[in-house]
Amino acid sequence: MNNQQTEVKCDKCGAEFAAELLHANKGELHASYLRCPECGAIYPSYITDRALRKVIKDYPGAAFREHKRRRVAELKRKHSKSLKAMDGWTEERSRQ
Repeated sequence: MNNQQTEVKCDKCGAEFAAELLHANKGELHASYLRCPECGAIYPSYITDRALRKVIKDYPGAAFREHKRRRVAELKRKHSKSLKAMDGWTEERSRQ
């Protein structure tokens, strides 16, 4: 893994500095930003509230469930004849 920090240049004063993501909270808002150490200029990275953080937290699980649902549907379509044949075969076997 590369441990080098990204160098950025301040648009306000032209100073170059290592990008270090800072964080601040105010009420339910959470902000991440860069700050120029020379002039104090602030460069917001992102701001979230409680509702957005919940969506972000839940997203990977929801995306996986949707992928799984689509994949199962695709496999059912692709193998529908085989599945019907297997259903008939298992019914016959259970009657014996």
